Amino acid sequence: LADRTVRVPEGEAVALGFDGSLTDDHSALMACRVSDGYTFTLGVWDPAKTNNEAPRGAIDRAVRAAFEYFDVVAFYSDLHPWESYVDAWALELGADLCVAASPRHRIAWDMRSRQKEFTVEGAERTLNEITEQAFRHDGDARVRQHVHNARRRPNAWGVSFGKEHRESARKVDALAALILARMARRAYLALPERKQRRKRSRAAFC
Repeated sequence: LADRTVRVPEGEAVALGFDGSLTDDHSALMACRVSDGYTFTLGVWDPAKTNNEAPRGAIDRAVRAAFEYFDVVAFYSDLHPWESYVDAWALELGADLCVAASPRHRIAWDMRSRQKEFTVEGAERTLNEITEQAFRHDGDARVRQHVHNARRRPNAWGVSFGKEHRESARKVDALAALILARMARRAYLALPERKQRRKRSRAAFC
């Protein structure tokens, strides 16, 4: 499904997904173009390459740069353990988002408390889209590896995914971020037209 020839231009409407860790797992920021679902990588960070800690400043800058360059209409970020950053992003960047991640927060999408929704609307639907070849992506090798590392994890609501075991070094975080970005895009497309973006510019509003 990779198409490495696509270049998403400045100002394009996108949805973002972020899954973060601080010391062990990787952190990943993914984007999904609203118009066609093209999914592309804004960053994958391995803490082993930065003194065994996530480069929080670099990740924060990547999120803010995405808001500067693209027209971000929705952003789903897992919450733990990035609570302070997610709160700051919502406060400083979230006013122009057309979709709220939850009734209480513009950006925080807590995967721990929303496993049913993540399984049914996230993991299973993304698997179906892959099987049906229903979207294209940028072919980032790190993301591809995370997808291949993932193992099916049945739960009470269907089939989600996880690492091969809890302590595995084979990471899957970019897949979680990809799923969150695609869920955010679908939530935006499900909005009534009057709640979607009416004007696309740096001063855009919903």
